[in-house]
Amino acid sequence: ERLRQFRSVLDLIGNEYITPSSGKFGILKRQDYRGIFTHKDAIAAAKEILRYARDGRIAYDIEDDIVDGVRKILVVGASPKPGMAYVFVLDHPANAASESDKEGVRSVIRVLLKHPHKKVMHHGTYDCLGIQDCLDVWPESFDFDTNYSVFFDNPTEHSYALGSIAARMIPEFIGYKEIVQEAVPAGMTVDQGREIGEFHLAKVPLEKIILYNGADCDLAKRMELMTKDKVSLPLLRVYTDAAFIFDEMEKNPPLFDSIQCAKLKGIYPKKVKELADNLIELAGDNNFNPNAPAQIAGLLYDKLGYDPPIAGSRSTDKEMLGLLKSDGYEPAANVIEYRSTVKLVEKIDAFERSAIAHNGRVKTIWWLTGTRTGRASSGGGKRKDARKLVNLQNITHNDHIKNLLVSDLRWREFVKACSMGIDAAIRNWHLMDWFVALDYSQMELRILAQVTGDKNLIDVFLSGRDIHAEMGHQWSGWPYQELIDDEKKRKIVKGFHFGIVYGLTADGLVQDLLAQGVNPEQIVGPEKLKGIKDPVRRRSIAVELFRKMIHGHYDAYFERFAGVRRYMEEMPMFAAEHGYVQNLFGFRTPISQGGRQDRDVSWENQAVNSPIQGAAHQVLLIAMAVMQRNRKKYDLLRLQMEIHDSLVGPTKLKDISKTISL
Repeated sequence: ERLRQFRSVLDLIGNEYITPSSGKFGILKRQDYRGIFTHKDAIAAAKEILRYARDGRIAYDIEDDIVDGVRKILVVGASPKPGMAYVFVLDHPANAASESDKEGVRSVIRVLLKHPHKKVMHHGTYDCLGIQDCLDVWPESFDFDTNYSVFFDNPTEHSYALGSIAARMIPEFIGYKEIVQEAVPAGMTVDQGREIGEFHLAKVPLEKIILYNGADCDLAKRMELMTKDKVSLPLLRVYTDAAFIFDEMEKNPPLFDSIQCAKLKGIYPKKVKELADNLIELAGDNNFNPNAPAQIAGLLYDKLGYDPPIAGSRSTDKEMLGLLKSDGYEPAANVIEYRSTVKLVEKIDAFERSAIAHNGRVKTIWWLTGTRTGRASSGGGKRKDARKLVNLQNITHNDHIKNLLVSDLRWREFVKACSMGIDAAIRNWHLMDWFVALDYSQMELRILAQVTGDKNLIDVFLSGRDIHAEMGHQWSGWPYQELIDDEKKRKIVKGFHFGIVYGLTADGLVQDLLAQGVNPEQIVGPEKLKGIKDPVRRRSIAVELFRKMIHGHYDAYFERFAGVRRYMEEMPMFAAEHGYVQNLFGFRTPISQGGRQDRDVSWENQAVNSPIQGAAHQVLLIAMAVMQRNRKKYDLLRLQMEIHDSLVGPTKLKDISKTISL
């Protein structure tokens, strides 16, 4: 709508540039944005900038494009205060300055960027890498990125692009980016053109570029002043630095195994059809749609007459189907398998689409502003090319799908070589890439121990024993070794403890464990069900005994770990009073009392879980920031993915030991 209005204005004025006193972009012309073309003016501007730098950060921004097949920086802007910017004109095609002046301006910009005064940028990874690539200098003392400071200030927005932020926080700048409409194909917004690589500022008149760049710098400076006293500056620096590692991950995504894909496409689509046909036969209706929740509900609750596990609910979501499955209703298991297989086929297709579009690599976009808890996210978002991008963060646990991503396409040759002798294979293939996955052990539970200060919980971690087995032993009484060896009981212990972290009640834990497929009859044991032959009654008694068991464990846990109980009681009260919760590193998550938050989770559970989940992920971001700050030391770490809080990337076979040590 804004674009349509803009075009109608252009039609009315005969496509002449809008004057400062009228029209949409008058706000830009009223600012003090100065184009710098000569060496003399550049020196004078630099002196003024450094004078301002004594009292605060200077905001920088570049505009670049491919000119004659080479990446060139068209202009570099610097804003020392709101409403003011110096725009140093470099390699814009319309720059009519002499070669000596062009080189003089370039030399001044290099000095400014290398000077140790503090700098602020918006999504500065792009600008810093562009400056290094084109000007062969690295901007020193860049320590404040407004992309993340605005996110910290309000992590509930959908977009943190500078244009979107300006529209929310400084409305008079709404739509200012459309001043460079010539840079993108007709019918696209500037942001849409950027996303698909059809954004060419070299086509835009120089006077507009100066205003556009000046506004970018000006807004970054304004955002810094508006947020710098409201956010954790050390954590902001972590995000600012970690962003460079995520940028490298985007540029070097994992390889795609097309041979594996062909095999899977011969298996899983057939399986989907078989499962769908089974459900259609069960429904007795050739027009039955297994993808329609309403029709699945009709099959389960009407035709088959199952009683919903939760009275009054006709839901067919994953949890409800899990409860039905745990009650022995096989059709519910069929629906679960059908849906999971459909998702596997969708994942196979998505990986293949991405690999075709990106020269055999499966690509994503990493969003450090992805979630309200401060966690990064992965995927295409609302980009125009979203179908060519995948989520590389929450990859399915299915090994067949995971194995579509490989570190080295020659792995089959290596396997063949191993059959001739392991030692020779290793000698001949020492330069082959292997994935190394680096995972923190139970980080969320460690954060829980840290923030609660619970001595008993801390002692468990300091003991060096298996965390889940030791914890389970302490609050359930089950033998330590049994919890290591018995997968069924271990699953209960893990599910129980993470349920605690997510703020579940005792009844909520019972339902969650049953939905995960825990069989209460196996846990309760046959001796307590002896003589009960009716399967329905046997099941009902087993569930009730299991419920009492979990309630007992729940009470025992909080008696043993009183610090955790206090934390779970205090966080919702804090959220109700303040409207937010804050984690270990100072990141605040807004909590709306009485509402539902992400994924239909209650606000009380969000108040308990958000500080734990966010801080656990931020430990990983701190590791990435350490890598960025000492690139030489960590040069062997070539990350490609962050999967379930594991850092994953390839390393040469010869370097594996050193890589793991780093």
